[in-house]
Amino acid sequence: MDRVIIVSVFILIAFIGFFSLLGDLKRYAKRVAFANEFLNKFRELSQNQGIDYKIYTWLIHRSPKIQIEMGEYGIAHSFRPPYSNYMYSSYPIILNVIPEIRKWIEDDTFSRNVRTINEYMALVNESLIRYIGSIDDDLDELRKEIKNPIIWFRKGFSWILLLPFSIFYWLGITGSSFVERISQNPIFKMIAGLITLLGGISTIMAIVMGWDSFVNAVRNILAQAP
Repeated sequence: MDRVIIVSVFILIAFIGFFSLLGDLKRYAKRVAFANEFLNKFRELSQNQGIDYKIYTWLIHRSPKIQIEMGEYGIAHSFRPPYSNYMYSSYPIILNVIPEIRKWIEDDTFSRNVRTINEYMALVNESLIRYIGSIDDDLDELRKEIKNPIIWFRKGFSWILLLPFSIFYWLGITGSSFVERISQNPIFKMIAGLITLLGGISTIMAIVMGWDSFVNAVRNILAQAP
């Protein structure tokens, strides 16, 4: 009976990990679809010398969402605006550059602003392409992980460890970015990996030896420890 319970818990953790990976896969697929939609809309805008305000309004409306999702890929470091003598150390590209493009296009001296407009457009275009490339890499990795039962087990333990922080998010105490930062923290990953290793070894030993024998063996080891 003990072995059945242990195996059931082991399978449950693995299934939690599998469905967590499946959720990540769907979430990243939505992010890359949204990023591609945003990029295509931006390219539609950049193909016209004038401003298509329907497209422009859509881009402005969705700018905060894409800016947050892009993270570091959406930030320009050491950015100097055209014809200025000051520099930004951290410049949100999407939120700032698209309105700037509109201003430069609507300027009366449009013909003299083409180079600046093209540079701004290239900045947005390239940052979006880099971001989409990073998500594509993440999706490729997730597709490999979802085929590996050992990864399911590790992901399941990680999900359980993150559960208290996720509850804080569901209650509105913290933001989703806080949970994301913790899950990507190298120390958290190391702890999750160590727990997965120890959990896997303990589970196998408990199945082979029986729960009572395993507990007694652990107690004997701890009793002999200095």
